[in-house]
Amino acid sequence: MNKRPSKRPRVEHVTNNITNYNNIHNYFGPAPPAAAPAAPPPERWLPAPPPRGRLSQNMGGGLRITCSNKGGGCGSKTHGPSQFVPEQNPRDKKAYLDAIDALQVATAAKDATAYEAARDTIDELKTTKCAHCRASDAKTSCCAYETRLAAF
Repeated sequence: MNKRPSKRPRVEHVTNNITNYNNIHNYFGPAPPAAAPAAPPPERWLPAPPPRGRLSQNMGGGLRITCSNKGGGCGSKTHGPSQFVPEQNPRDKKAYLDAIDALQVATAAKDATAYEAARDTIDELKTTKCAHCRASDAKTSCCAYETRLAAF
């Protein structure tokens, strides 16, 4: 029986590594020259993040505080420290705003000790709810009080 001739050309495999050195060692070509070593990463000036639950800091030094209003409003969203200013006590409000200013100055100057002191002051004096939730709670309680008075 005659076989049909194959349409593919027959390839002769050469086992001599000197004439056929097409393997993984020369398949990709020579390696590029080594690049200059990269500059070492800049030193991190920020102190370690605080081990607190509601206060967090990012790599740039910005602070975020989680609102603790679970019943409505924010629903545990995070805001900047300017939303948690203590409004009722004027001394605490002034100290809190001074701490926010000191935090911005320390971030610009990359001063870790001043940053940590300002961050701790903000954490100590912050309110539990953000300004939006406090305003909506005050409005709701005021309206509820007026409706109760009107019922009598």
